[in-house]
Amino acid sequence: MNYKERYSLNKKRGFKDFSDIKAKYSCHYCGACVVVCPTQCLLPATPGHEKIIWHKERCLCCNLCFKVCPGREVDYHQLNKRMFPPGKNGYQHDSEMGSFLTNYIGYSKWEDIRRRGSSGGVITTLLLYLLEKGEIDGAIVVGFKKEVPWLPETKLYKSRQEIIAASQSKYAIFSHLAILRQIQREQGRFALVALPCQINGLKKMEPYRPRLKEKIAYIFGVFCGYNMVYEATEFVRKKFGIQKEDIKELRYRNGLWPGGMTFYLKDGGKKSIDDFHYHYLNAVFLPHRCRYCGDFFAQYADLSFGDCWLPELYTDKPEENTGWSSIIARTPKGDSLILRAIEGKWIVAREVSKEKVKESFPSMLKYKKRGVFVRMTLHPYSPRLVGIRKPKIPLAEYPYHVLYYMVLLIGGSKIFKWVISLFSLSRLRWAITLFKGIMKHPRDARNKVLK
Repeated sequence: MNYKERYSLNKKRGFKDFSDIKAKYSCHYCGACVVVCPTQCLLPATPGHEKIIWHKERCLCCNLCFKVCPGREVDYHQLNKRMFPPGKNGYQHDSEMGSFLTNYIGYSKWEDIRRRGSSGGVITTLLLYLLEKGEIDGAIVVGFKKEVPWLPETKLYKSRQEIIAASQSKYAIFSHLAILRQIQREQGRFALVALPCQINGLKKMEPYRPRLKEKIAYIFGVFCGYNMVYEATEFVRKKFGIQKEDIKELRYRNGLWPGGMTFYLKDGGKKSIDDFHYHYLNAVFLPHRCRYCGDFFAQYADLSFGDCWLPELYTDKPEENTGWSSIIARTPKGDSLILRAIEGKWIVAREVSKEKVKESFPSMLKYKKRGVFVRMTLHPYSPRLVGIRKPKIPLAEYPYHVLYYMVLLIGGSKIFKWVISLFSLSRLRWAITLFKGIMKHPRDARNKVLK
């Protein structure tokens, strides 16, 4: 039976294919579908080409891409049952943070790694610890292509030097999980650093690709309010008037903490935009599905990491500040890793309450954990978030969430992108500051630290 005949037969049986996912609205670009596809009829999204390519002529309509897609549906109830069985290991549960064992704040003991990292360098340090102790044979992280140093790519790194070079956040979303097709053939066990949506995709894949559970020894999740397509990077590059061939290195969180997006040029120069203003470009370059994501804290990782914006950790002298990481230990092996790294003097960390972790992110919790339900009611193709309870949203918040949703819709339009392309970066900074005032963002810990 050829592809076409098998496709027709399965379609009659009621099986789904890639078109049923409604990828225009649902796709995270995570690459889970690419990994499970038995005929390789799906090709991954890449930076600058954020679209899964479907070759229908090779499709069997086998239902797998539909089943594993985290953009279409996330069953929080089932994932919680699988990962955090009730009555075992003393799990605590929080409606905003998910299940966990212990919370910490900390930083790398190695000053160079701490300064090079986005916030504390803890992820890089723990990967090096696991590599040195022989618990992993490599780490799956996003770095940059050697031949095109402005273009992010996911790779398996097996040496200390490679892992350190790949440290720091990369603000561009693409098919990070597609590499897992290669990982299934690799010898050894590995750590995966991923975003919440990508981890959800991995967890949905595991019943169909059980070998992945054997291969991925640790999952490190990164807090994520939203990400941007690579077009945002290109937008800034063009605003600076930089030619691609003149770029020596690109870093998204460079310089004095919390850093900013910096292009290093071959002639020795550099051009930067600070992290605060760069992040407001998300209103323009946000992937559609990111508007309806309800997972900020990477709820299904072994360890979840993010910035720590507690004002008491910093001084009013920027040159004296270095980053701290918020750390959520969710599984026993994740918690054990943190304790061993502390004991071995690889990281400095102390236990904190869940309230202390959330203190850094009031605006993001408002936007992502409450606002997501308002945005979902306003869109006909919003995803199914099963088993997640809608919180009580103050009536006074609804206008804010509706207005912000309209901003995202207008900001993502081609006309608006053309309009902002006419303005200089300095004018855009002024507009961003004005927008922040109009939206009346709360003076949260992050803003206090940045000020």
